[in-house]
Amino acid sequence: MKKSLYFIIFIFGLFVLNCQAELEKAKFGIPEEEMNLIIAGLLINTGYSDTGNGTILDNSLNLEWKKCSQGQSFRQTQNDCQGTTNGSDYTPNDEYLYGATAYNYCNVLGNTCNSLSIPQTLLASTTENVSSGAYNSCDTEVFDGKSDWRVPTGAELKKLTAGGKTSMISYFPNTATSYYWTSWGDELDTTGYTAKAISFREDTFGNDESIVKTTKLYVICVRNR
Repeated sequence: MKKSLYFIIFIFGLFVLNCQAELEKAKFGIPEEEMNLIIAGLLINTGYSDTGNGTILDNSLNLEWKKCSQGQSFRQTQNDCQGTTNGSDYTPNDEYLYGATAYNYCNVLGNTCNSLSIPQTLLASTTENVSSGAYNSCDTEVFDGKSDWRVPTGAELKKLTAGGKTSMISYFPNTATSYYWTSWGDELDTTGYTAKAISFREDTFGNDESIVKTTKLYVICVRNR
């Protein structure tokens, strides 16, 4: 009888110790796995720096990013991105977009808006009545005194997601929880109907997807330094 009682006490003690260990793993209320991802993201993104003027520098690739998605307005005092209705009258618009505007990769299907050589790269269309909303949005952008903005390549945009969403948002606040166009068409799609996009959604963050070119997605612009 005593042996059985001692065994029960021993098992209970192990259970308590295990529960205590699990509690210690949740640092600051964040599960250990998520905390590890945040730390990894901070290490990966050490090559980035915030200029304070609405742009983020990627020192490893010598790139300069707009902090805000196209359609959003940069607020220098808050160092964030919001929607705007009139001048300095800011509105968050909603919790997912914050004023971001969606554009098509091309207004027609096929390879009219991109090169045929790999990687198939988004270009200014020379065909009448054919245009790329994504391309034109960055190509006509003048921000921080610079006018050589472009749609990022798939590799450039995907690198922003390498450290996880928490780390990315520390540099790019209020990024739309949706898909963002890259400049690359899908070379495996022989119809030319689709192009590459990167997901900034919660459930598929960092995934690359092939999406029909006439679909309107979000855009963040970049330039070579």
